Amino acid sequence: MHALHQAKENRYWSDRIAANAGNSKKLWRSMSSILLRDRNVSLQPSPDVTADRLAQFFIDKVNGVRAATENAAPPTYTTHAGQHLCSFREVSVDDVRKVLLNSPPKTCAADPLPTSVLREVVDTLLPFIWVTFNASLREGHLPESQKAAVITPILKKTNADPDELKNYRPISNLTFISKVIERFVVEQITRHL
Repeated sequence: MHALHQAKENRYWSDRIAANAGNSKKLWRSMSSILLRDRNVSLQPSPDVTADRLAQFFIDKVNGVRAATENAAPPTYTTHAGQHLCSFREVSVDDVRKVLLNSPPKTCAADPLPTSVLREVVDTLLPFIWVTFNASLREGHLPESQKAAVITPILKKTNADPDELKNYRPISNLTFISKVIERFVVEQITRHL
């Protein structure tokens, strides 16, 4: 799997360099990306900004919001007299295949295999993915394996001080399969509304 992913990445960069051969500006930009020179080194955080400190900062922030709203009045609800969405409908194998192939090919580190490889073997894995999707829709929740996210702290503003923890916001990178299931849920809720 790793060898396939590496070969695909090498092919991507080779194709990109070949496509930019006549444009030196784009060619050097591609080379900078390959060599990771396009990252702004001046904004790198100090060694004092660790994953543990960032995690604790975000935990403390959430706890602060909970404490500040602890005595707030409970929300009020009005009863809806119209049609209710009691369950999601099952999706067909063709629907799953179509959405898998039409979704942006983004990959998360938590994915068991890169999205590009999944697309190449989609017909082999499709029956298993289809069963998983329909079970998720029927039961109303994601499988445990799809509830994980890779969280990356990103500076809110490019000129913000990278040593200040409050200047970061967490970006969650979700698994490809969880995003595809989410597309089916959104489509069905939108149709109901």
